[in-house]
Formats: sequence, C-alpha cells, structure tokens
Amino acid sequence: MKGHDTKRIVLIVVVILAVIVSIFRMVAVLGREPIVIETLSSSPCITSETLVCGPSTMNSTEITEKDITKVIDEQFPVYICGSVLEPGVYDISRGTFMYQLIDLAGGLTEDAAVNHVNQVFMIVEPISIYIPSSDDVSETPDQSDTSLVRNENDIYVWGGSEVLVESTTTDSMVNINTAGREELMTLTGVGQATADSIIQYRDTVARFTRIEDIMNVPGIKTARFEAIKHQITI
Repeated sequence: MKGHDTKRIVLIVVVILAVIVSIFRMVAVLGREPIVIETLSSSPCITSETLVCGPSTMNSTEITEKDITKVIDEQFPVYICGSVLEPGVYDISRGTFMYQLIDLAGGLTEDAAVNHVNQVFMIVEPISIYIPSSDDVSETPDQSDTSLVRNENDIYVWGGSEVLVESTTTDSMVNINTAGREELMTLTGVGQATADSIIQYRDTVARFTRIEDIMNVPGIKTARFEAIKHQITI
C-alpha cells in the first residue's frame, strides 16, 4: 500500500508542476503585445526599406514634397542691365541660369564682353546683374569701383535683395555738372578714378549739355552709361 501511495503522491506532484508550468506559459504569452499580420495589399504604404508605415510617415513625406515644390516654384525679381538689349527687372524662378535671364532680356549686345559672362551661373536670390561691355573689362580697369564687383562666378554684380532698382526721382539723381567725387561715386559702377575723370573732363574740356555727353569721359562707354542713365541729370 505504501508503494502505491508513494507513486500516487509523485504523480500528483508531477501533475501540479505541469499545471504550474502551463500557467506561467499562458501568463507570459498574454503579457506580450498581439502580433498583427498584414498583407502587402492592406498596408498603408510600401517602400523599399519598410513594408508597413503609418499615417504620420505619409503626412511628413507629403509636407516635405510640398515644401520642395514651393521652393522650386518661388519667383523673385532680378535686375539686369548693361550689355543686354532689353535691360530691366524680370521675375524668375529659383535656379534660373544666366543664359535664360539674358534671353528674357533680349540677348546680349554686340559689344558685350561674352568671355566675362558665366552663362551657366545659377541665380538663387534677388540680385542686380550688370553685363559688362568690352570697354568695361579693359586691361586697366578702375580697381576703385567697389560698387561694381566681379565675383568668383565671373559676373559683375552690385547691391543685393535690398537694392534692385535705383530711384529715379529728381531729388535723388546726381547732377554730373556739379556733383563732387563722393556723390559721383554713389553711381552704379563709378569708383574714385572714374569720378575724378568726370570732374576733370567737365573742368578742362566742357560741361555736360546732355547726359549722353558723359560717354565722352574715358572709361565710360555705352554699357556703363546704360547702368547710370536713370541716376544722373544736368
């Protein structure tokens, strides 16, 4: 009888242990988050990196694409003058190339310094651009013309987004018959040397009877005159 009782006790203990182990396994499984299996067709979106992505990911992607499109389509004014047939202000898109802007301005004049114009310069912000003539880029240019700078992209520019077109009111125009050096140097592309040449010409040769006479001054030709003709008076 004792042998049967011992076997019975052992059997009961084994059963109890098996039940306890089963309970622990069930608790462990219930404690985990449910596994959701989705087919590719039911997934919100599929990419090469992840099979399933939530709505938040889709929204952020859409916003980014809209922002990029907005930047690309954004237009701003650019002022181009000098050796172009139709100088003026043009609205262009970010990323417009110089040759495209020149086409808008009617193309280059015959005396344009073509070798000094970077046709594939990309324009990304409002700016004033002066296309020089062959006379403007002589071997001995006026190095004091700090308002007209040839930058690393081989383009003559001045000002920036704050200054696109000079005022053309009479009060703000420079009288080339009476202006001193400092006032003359406020003109686009006129530095100290050119200002002194203007003063010397009117003092030793003749006073200006019309604004076009300023082209008689050494260093001032058609292209430079086009850049300042709306800024000067007599």
